[in-house]
Amino acid sequence: MVAFCVGARLVLDGAPDDTRPIWSMLVAASVLFCASLLPLSTRAFFGVIALAWVLLFPMMAAQDLLELKGILVVCYALYFTGITVCTFITLRRAKLQNFVMATTLLQQAYVDALAEIPNRRSFMLNVGSLVPRATAEQDHYLAMVDIDDFKKVNDRYGHDIGDEVLKHVAAGIKLVMGDCHYARLGGRGIRHLSQGDDARRGGSPHRPAVPQHPGCAIAPP
Repeated sequence: MVAFCVGARLVLDGAPDDTRPIWSMLVAASVLFCASLLPLSTRAFFGVIALAWVLLFPMMAAQDLLELKGILVVCYALYFTGITVCTFITLRRAKLQNFVMATTLLQQAYVDALAEIPNRRSFMLNVGSLVPRATAEQDHYLAMVDIDDFKKVNDRYGHDIGDEVLKHVAAGIKLVMGDCHYARLGGRGIRHLSQGDDARRGGSPHRPAVPQHPGCAIAPP
């Protein structure tokens, strides 16, 4: 951008005196408009504005600024600069909102809203990509974590307490099975897939830890 502005300034110095202000305004406006659309940081954007004002906007004598032509040129420069800054700020906020919205939608699509662990879609996607790469030398182990008497908890204490039980168990699953593919597929069941040494041991590293949470046990494969 600096090289372009310097080159444009050299070209403008060779233009006729009567048309030089017009061409200077057009080039400066083009630079500012492009800067408002480029993915620049705030500091870089205002640096381009300062560069355009120093190198590209018409250089006029003090007495010319008091005339009608000089006043119009300055007013147009201030107006276009203000419009460019407003456009840059608006686009920056829109991009930030789109990023936040996309992140939220992605999390809602692949994370269970209640248990805050991966959901069925995420589990099937991960396992579907893992199966084609599976080899005969490396065993795989699929287990189900089931909450005992979960229906009795819901019937006696209400669904709010049942939800808290699900969250409590899911937190334990997340803590001890961080290196495995696990997810809540629906209801009270949570599945997890391990491979290699964990699979050959039958998931033994997870058996002691998970049952510490009341009502939680790993069913045999």
